Amino acid sequence: MPSRAALAWLAAGLTCGCLAAALAFGAVPLHNYIERRVVEAVQEQVVWSPDSPEQVQARFADNSDPSMPPLRARFHFLNITNLEAVRQGAKPELQEVGPYTFQSVKVKRQVEFVRDGDAVRYHEYRYFRPLPELSNGSLSDPITTLNVPLVGAVEVIGSLGVWKARRLLQMLAAWVERWGDPRVQGLFTTRTAGELLFGYEDQLLRQLSRFVPKLNPSFGLQPNMTSPDQADAEAPTQANTGLRQLSRVWQTELWRNVSEISSWAPPHLEHVRGSDGVQFRPGLALGDRVELWLGEIYRAITLVAQEEVDQGGVPLLRLHFDPAASEVDPRYFQYVRGLWNITSPTAGGPSGKPGQPGPPIFLSRPHYCDADPALAAGVIGLNCQPELHESHLDVEPNTGITLGASVKLMMSSWFGRKWSMIDAAVQDTYLPIMWVEIASQAGRQQLRQLAPLLLGPASHTACGLPTELANFQGYYECNDAVKLGRPKSVEEVQAMVGMFPRVKASGVGHSWFKESFCAGNDSNSLNIVMTELQPTLDMMTSPIDPKNWRGKTIPASFPIQVDELAQTVTVAAGITQRVLLDYLAEYKYWKQPSGWTLPAFTWFLDQTIGGAVSTASHGSSMKWGSLSSQLVSLRMVLANGTLAEFSPKKTPHLFNAVGASVGRLGVITDLTFRIVPQQAVQRTLKEMSFDDFVNQLQETQADYVAAKQAGDVDGMKRALFQVHETQAFWALPGASIQRVDYEHLNKEPSSVLLNIVPGAEPLVKSMNGPEDDIFTQQEKKALAANTRMPVNPRFWSNFYVSQLRPKLVSGTFESRKKVAIPMSRAATCLEEVGKEVYGPGKLWEGARTPFLLRFITAEDFYLSPAHGEPVMYINFEDYVSLSAGKPSEQFEQIASLFRQRCGARWHWGKEGWTRHAQCFDGAKEYPKWCHFGCAVQELDPTGKFASEWEGWRFNATRGGAVVPFASCCGPQGFSSECQCASRAPCK
Repeated sequence: MPSRAALAWLAAGLTCGCLAAALAFGAVPLHNYIERRVVEAVQEQVVWSPDSPEQVQARFADNSDPSMPPLRARFHFLNITNLEAVRQGAKPELQEVGPYTFQSVKVKRQVEFVRDGDAVRYHEYRYFRPLPELSNGSLSDPITTLNVPLVGAVEVIGSLGVWKARRLLQMLAAWVERWGDPRVQGLFTTRTAGELLFGYEDQLLRQLSRFVPKLNPSFGLQPNMTSPDQADAEAPTQANTGLRQLSRVWQTELWRNVSEISSWAPPHLEHVRGSDGVQFRPGLALGDRVELWLGEIYRAITLVAQEEVDQGGVPLLRLHFDPAASEVDPRYFQYVRGLWNITSPTAGGPSGKPGQPGPPIFLSRPHYCDADPALAAGVIGLNCQPELHESHLDVEPNTGITLGASVKLMMSSWFGRKWSMIDAAVQDTYLPIMWVEIASQAGRQQLRQLAPLLLGPASHTACGLPTELANFQGYYECNDAVKLGRPKSVEEVQAMVGMFPRVKASGVGHSWFKESFCAGNDSNSLNIVMTELQPTLDMMTSPIDPKNWRGKTIPASFPIQVDELAQTVTVAAGITQRVLLDYLAEYKYWKQPSGWTLPAFTWFLDQTIGGAVSTASHGSSMKWGSLSSQLVSLRMVLANGTLAEFSPKKTPHLFNAVGASVGRLGVITDLTFRIVPQQAVQRTLKEMSFDDFVNQLQETQADYVAAKQAGDVDGMKRALFQVHETQAFWALPGASIQRVDYEHLNKEPSSVLLNIVPGAEPLVKSMNGPEDDIFTQQEKKALAANTRMPVNPRFWSNFYVSQLRPKLVSGTFESRKKVAIPMSRAATCLEEVGKEVYGPGKLWEGARTPFLLRFITAEDFYLSPAHGEPVMYINFEDYVSLSAGKPSEQFEQIASLFRQRCGARWHWGKEGWTRHAQCFDGAKEYPKWCHFGCAVQELDPTGKFASEWEGWRFNATRGGAVVPFASCCGPQGFSSECQCASRAPCK
């Protein structure tokens, strides 16, 4: 009879022993396009050597390292609830119990690099740490199932020869009948979940082993090593490190010191090969096939890269088991579709003879998904749910590093009439015993570890900043005479503001609105780059893991300060959202073990946090609104050089101005946000036609408008809840929509806010600084045009949806537009625009990539595009104009339709103001425009931060007569005695 070790059909090696770092952005396949420095950087991360960096050592050698995401094992038993009836010939009725959850730990020991470092040999110490807080039940729970070791004993006895076998079986049947142990009932047993998992000694088999020495009375489904010595006693495993041939990285060469499995059906020899799931060859692409070595089933399984997924902004390939592996295959004694038969190698071991007797052991997907329907029909209580029971590995394609896995397998056995001597009436049945999910997912800390290697220092990756005043693509350039300030401290920011009559803050160049981006057009103008303050620059170029602060005091100068009691974070304005979110996610060593996050954040994460707030940048939330609405306070250097703090409680009027100020009121230095604990989020994707989506949105719009007119607050919330945390991708050439919705525990209609009203505290300080770090600009080459982009719109749209979208990085060649459309007109707008898009003019031909639709609740910030009413944002990107060297008229016509037909407000950081918002009249577009004008009067009366844009015009009347604008301003903003007047007609 096989040992406990031989029954280790699902040890942690089934999937990935540890999941770790990867690129923050995808690119095209490694073997074709990545330059040599990137190849070398990738090689450093995926080739394990004695000199590998610490995180590489941890990824391969020790998944218990705190920097590694935990590998969880969740065991579910199928408990027989009608045992007496089963013993009389009825179908087993099964009840799923559990899961019983553990952390699966794998530590490599006695590591020896061989063949001059081209291979590594090791022993693996594998054990499980219980996680009762994540379990549903106790290991003392009773489970009734097939007595697998008894069945194995019957099989062993049956192989001993007719006469001896008959005598021993009669003896065994008699013992079973009179044994007197209530846990033993014929071919079945009732044991605790802990006993079945990790082992027990069967006293009946102990008695029988006196007559059959081959029998092992100890049994357990899942070996759990209790000391490293057990690992050292096992035969070693050997894997290729990829040092000489990167495509061979982490390919198993020896398993338990054998290179082939001989216990399958002759003449088949299964050669040991494939990865253990931690690392695959770099340069994977959709459709590629790789092999996974599953030692516990003694064979390699083919995985197919079938789809692209996104994890924390990182594009990954999702690998699924090749369906062909489930087909009937006599080489593996596999005679039932969907049922892997591992009886022979389990009984005989990797070098044993084929057909060794032992308990029937089979593997399948849980609940017999995708298996012969007769299997599920043979029992009662199974319910295959494809999405719940499928397995996959998520792999970063350029490096081949596994960043997520969920592998789910069910163990079954068999009983039937051939054993009627023990249980006379039972029917032939494949009986599910338990299924397990082995799962892990990299957090943001792991996702970001390789990003600096491929993208370079965070503040130096663009074609423009920090040495040239242009956006990150190298376009929308300022006049060469404009100076560029790179302060090292807030004091230097204050000094620079005082030195120049025209000033504007800059981040990493996520702007397509040159007139607002540039401080001016001559040498008296200065753009201050906020990514260059020394603490910010240090964090951006070499991000710090919060675990480094354990047992230490975090320096006051550090640019991210978390207050867990207040549930806030204060962050320097030049830090990007990505760096902030990564840091918060790993801030879990004190009061919140799951880490923290911003309640809602933007789609494009590489914008500085100061720039994102200045333009009311957003995700899609009817509760949290834009980033501006998550502010508790912010500090800003004013035109007079002082440093002032603004909050909604102490300075409500000014807070509503500075919270979305487009850089018009000063230079933001730091901001304090609300934060919330991280929680699991489930994403659902639905593909539909454009017309179907418009119909859905029509229902939302109608419900919202009707409730608003009736004054029904709850009805308005219910209506807006239909698009709460929803985003949609509109592929114009195919008239299709991909709708994405997010679900989590706290999502319910009552969480929707119809208008976000801020609330917190302020302070005013004054400082001075030196006169340093002001530079003339250095010319950089902008991104080159793509001459193929102006033609074949259907091709580019389909290519983007199916191939490119997950791989776009900052620097992709395009100009970006965005509009905000009131929810009371959102569906009507789409319907009207759609008629033109798909009408005789074929405006859809101007689109190359899908339009992105998101939804935000109303905000009080004077210049928020969502001021006064919830809105639908539409982000749309022009990939034709810059490549063709002339405007894309079809694309521009779509933009005009949004503006003219839908009453859309233009986003403050996007391209198109000079064409689609000429002669902009803030008094007409923004109800509180003159309130913002009063903030300008108070904080920047000389127009230091006015930039090149001519739209900052504020006019007032009182009683029909024109009056000086300042006379209408007071501590609360614009006086109710005055009227906000339109600007003079444009020439």
